[in-house]
Amino acid sequence: MLPVPENEIRCPRCGTGIPASARFCGACGYAAARLVPGETLDGKYQILEKIGEGGMGEVYKARHLHLEEIRIIKVTKPDALGEGRDPRRFQEEARMATLVRHPSVAALYDFSRMPDGSYYMVWEFIDGVTLEEWMRRHAPLPLDQVLEVSRQVLAGLAEIHAQGIVHRDLSPDNILVHHGRDGRLVAKIIDLGIAKRVAAESLSMTGTGLFVGKLKYCSPEQAGALAEGKVLDGRSDLYSFGVVLYEMLAGRPPFEAQTPEAYLGKHLHSPAPPLDTSRLPVRSGPALSAIVRKALEKDRDKRFGSAREFAGALERASPEATEAFTPAALPLPDVEPPRSKPVALLVLAGALLAAAIAGSYYIVRRPASRPRPSKPAPTPAPAAQPTPVPTSGPDQVIVAPRIIEQATPVETPAAAPTPTRPAAAHPEHTRLPSPKPQPSPAPPTPAASSAEPEETAIQGVPTPEKLRNMLRNWESRPIDRRAHRAMDVANAANFWVATHPGDPFTDELKREVTGALKTQALAAVDNHQPFYARMFHHAYRQLRFAPPDPDLAQRVREATK
Repeated sequence: MLPVPENEIRCPRCGTGIPASARFCGACGYAAARLVPGETLDGKYQILEKIGEGGMGEVYKARHLHLEEIRIIKVTKPDALGEGRDPRRFQEEARMATLVRHPSVAALYDFSRMPDGSYYMVWEFIDGVTLEEWMRRHAPLPLDQVLEVSRQVLAGLAEIHAQGIVHRDLSPDNILVHHGRDGRLVAKIIDLGIAKRVAAESLSMTGTGLFVGKLKYCSPEQAGALAEGKVLDGRSDLYSFGVVLYEMLAGRPPFEAQTPEAYLGKHLHSPAPPLDTSRLPVRSGPALSAIVRKALEKDRDKRFGSAREFAGALERASPEATEAFTPAALPLPDVEPPRSKPVALLVLAGALLAAAIAGSYYIVRRPASRPRPSKPAPTPAPAAQPTPVPTSGPDQVIVAPRIIEQATPVETPAAAPTPTRPAAAHPEHTRLPSPKPQPSPAPPTPAASSAEPEETAIQGVPTPEKLRNMLRNWESRPIDRRAHRAMDVANAANFWVATHPGDPFTDELKREVTGALKTQALAAVDNHQPFYARMFHHAYRQLRFAPPDPDLAQRVREATK
């Protein structure tokens, strides 16, 4: 077949070359185009060019004459007599699209009928490329891009599903990406053309047993695994996105076949091959592999229950999150500058084992070496000190949780100065019980006389009242102190929740800490303090019991641009 000139198109029905501006094929009468460049629709949309064609209609690029903005117009595909094939379905698509308002879903601006009775919709114009094209150029994608695109797509899916809609055609060519002002990829879900409201199953607009969607990304339910009497739900879209996620990470889809039947068979019966994690960060690779495996479960009851749950799992598997709970990572590693004093990490395996039994543990960072004081101080009386204080100095840091026992009672007489220790210690330095009793220096001068007390310290064994006091003290501090101590609050809460799952106070602590950190982050955003907003948001993300909050993350990200 000979190529057609640049100003012509080929008739989809008979293959004859016809002018690009022609409405019908001169050879067979097929309706080639509903609109032509230069035409004005409804007195306000100037047609610029035809950019695509699908099973239900044609897609045009247009300019809004009054707003001077570019729009996308989708028109029902006509036949030679000018009638749309199924206007009911186009109406349903438009009605569903108006329910969805989310920054990660393309917006519908207008919906109307043409003079001949066919329908058209006016959509947001997104100056980008499909994720399919982006992966063709760059796959496999860097992990930061994968997580950023996933976060946005899953946030959009959460809103779509909240409106009782199943997209049913989630695939890389229905996700548009482009670079935002901050250089990050911005992703938007497009084309709800075959989306279906769960509540509108009776419309049966796709016909009995007719499969809709792309075979490479279809769910087992779409391939025929849905039991009689059951209906398609949002977990079908989560499976489809699991396929997309696998392809972004691996550079290829999990299933490849030559025929439609082979694709259906793989989605119904073949487990996905293990994800190659060799190019992923060591700590994130296994977690991401498990997430993909769960998303691609054949039984939808074994998948993630919602898009938010899926997003939360990815958030916890990110390199930033996996670093936050390792001995090598201090609180807020991407905010606070590293200490200049060299340190070595000492992980107490025996203490961790005891934590599983006794309900408490410590992870300690000690200096590589430190000279002992030339004149040891008297050892505290056993009755007043149940646990001796170590002699290695105040450079010990508890990473998670920051719950400490101090060598002195809460109220120490002011007339007890020490000749060998300074009155104030660095706020990041805390004391930790030593595994063996050793001679210890004299207690320091009370903090009330020369420095602020440690607002996140918990004296002795943690109790609900002590945790409440810790939270009240923390909230009463200036914002800079609150921001720098936010991780301490998060770690203390994580520790209590992990070790007291059945305690009545646990639910209260979850609500209080989650609400406090979110409130502080939003207040910092409103007060134009992006540095502190990041610190509060980072602490919020480390809460193992807090749900993902895409809106909070978006506000913090915009504040730090």
